[in-house]
Amino acid sequence: MSSMTKRNVAAGVWEIIDTDTNERVYKFRARKRADVDKAMNMVRIGLKKQNIEARFITEWEEIPTDN
Repeated sequence: MSSMTKRNVAAGVWEIIDTDTNERVYKFRARKRADVDKAMNMVRIGLKKQNIEARFITEWEEIPTDN
C-alpha cells in the first residue's frame, strides 16, 4: 500500500462479544465502519442481545485481481 493511499481504519476482522459472559457471538470481516454497525444491529435484533461489544481482531488485505 502506498503512503498516499488512505486506509480505512475499520477494515479488518472483527468479533462481537457478549459483555456479560465474554463469549464470542459473531466473527466477521468488515470493509468499513458501516459493516460493523450493521453486524451489531443484526446481533441485537436476531439474537436479542443488548450487552454486546465489537472488538477489532486483525487487519486483512484484499488479494489484487489480475485484469
